[in-house]
Amino acid sequence: MLKSSKIMGLPIISIATGSQIGMVKDVVFFPTSKKISALIVNVKKLISSSKAIRIEDVVQVGKSAVLVADEKCMFSIDKLPKSPLIKSYQEELLDTQVYTDSGINLGVVQDISFDFELGMLEEIEISDGIVQDLMDGRKIIPVTESMQLEKGIVIIESKNVHQLKNNGKGLRKLWKRSNKNEKK
Repeated sequence: MLKSSKIMGLPIISIATGSQIGMVKDVVFFPTSKKISALIVNVKKLISSSKAIRIEDVVQVGKSAVLVADEKCMFSIDKLPKSPLIKSYQEELLDTQVYTDSGINLGVVQDISFDFELGMLEEIEISDGIVQDLMDGRKIIPVTESMQLEKGIVIIESKNVHQLKNNGKGLRKLWKRSNKNEKK
């Protein structure tokens, strides 16, 4: 799984020419199916512009670059389906409030993880404040079919809240780990 925060700004390389054709600017997806549709690409020529690459045209995503067959796979972002059929992570999901269907606020979306091979959203990372993030780390919840990613908020069924887990980061975890090491 890859986090969107790890691929934003990665260069997009054409395998045909070996040249950089742009940089990843955003990820767009269908909120109902949770399927990734395309990457938004910042193309720097004489004038900077945005294009898109369908997820099917991505050959490989690595830690340092995104590989595509050639520059011909880029197309105008105007050809993407219009909202509400498709959502942008950076513009429409990042910093969105997350609630349970019983009205409990869980925090805000800070990142998403997805599987490029399947082309699907897999997890949402939730922050419930900087102090809580520092102490316990952020919360992660798997994306389910019943999760609603529309209307400017994310709604999780209350019965799925038990799937929330911490990302394993945070000062409490480090402190507990260091205390265990000292006792040995």
